[in-house]
Amino acid sequence: MTRYLLPLSVLSLLTIMGSALAQRPPVSLLLPVACEINEDCWVMNYVDMESDTEISRDFTCGGRSYDSHNGTDIAIRSMHEFEKGVDVKAAVGGFVFRAREGEKDAFKDQEEMDRIRQEEKGCGNGIIIDHGAGFLTQYCHLKNGSLQVQKGDKVRAGQKIAQVGLSGVSEHPHLHFSVIYDGKMIDPFTGNVNGGGCNLESELSVWSSPEMLYTPFSLYDGGFTAQEPDFTQISQGQRGESPKKDSDVLIFWGVYFGAKPEDLIEINIIDPKGNILAERSLTQDHLKARQYYFVGQKKPEGGWMKGTYKAEIKVSRGENVQTLQKALDIF
Repeated sequence: MTRYLLPLSVLSLLTIMGSALAQRPPVSLLLPVACEINEDCWVMNYVDMESDTEISRDFTCGGRSYDSHNGTDIAIRSMHEFEKGVDVKAAVGGFVFRAREGEKDAFKDQEEMDRIRQEEKGCGNGIIIDHGAGFLTQYCHLKNGSLQVQKGDKVRAGQKIAQVGLSGVSEHPHLHFSVIYDGKMIDPFTGNVNGGGCNLESELSVWSSPEMLYTPFSLYDGGFTAQEPDFTQISQGQRGESPKKDSDVLIFWGVYFGAKPEDLIEINIIDPKGNILAERSLTQDHLKARQYYFVGQKKPEGGWMKGTYKAEIKVSRGENVQTLQKALDIF
């Protein structure tokens, strides 16, 4: 759970629990990341609307959240995009209430995660903007050295304030974005209070960006590799060696956010002649925030056929179907 940047004297004034429905914040929110939703960034986790129960639920009662999560996580694809830099923008104009920098961007083991939590720096590098009338927004896990503003600065809506990072308690490069209004943490998709319950009557979405719609799952990346995938390395931007004519194996992998039991996953590779080289079909058996799968084939005698290999991973959940396709040329 991300810890806030607010000092204890202010935290004592912010009562997280309250009525299920908050008064609508006076200003609509722009998308706080310079990206295209479901194209080069994706919602990874939503606000936990059942934080007082053992099972975490997003506002639709789906499982795309975790215990007491009080914000919206907007993820970029990998560390490759992190290195290039993805801007974080002010969702609304206002004044910088608090800012912190100096926390490193790194993948961390459990011991280091626990230490960061104990130091109450789970947010990592972060910014809080005060928009007036009891309305604040918070931006967490920012890239170290990227902050463009400091306490007291005036910012306009859409202004670059930092970049997406991996600081604090974070397992994937993303922005954790929170909305605070009238002393309560607010789900920006409904206007309801964090922990107030799911599938409730709600205000209109606080988002002004029409692309900010609920997505039950997000199939966001995949690729070819010449060895069995190391998904820890892939998440860190190391995608492995691309297959060549003499590679021992040819493998295709895919990954999606929001895995749920009974999801159907189909994945295959087609050779240059249009024949199925490898295929796999399976059913997801548990909830998981991020799920990887792969399929592959050993090198035939004489090496791989020259030409274009095509691969596809498809995830189906009832009427919701997402497909990701890739191609590889071997010469």
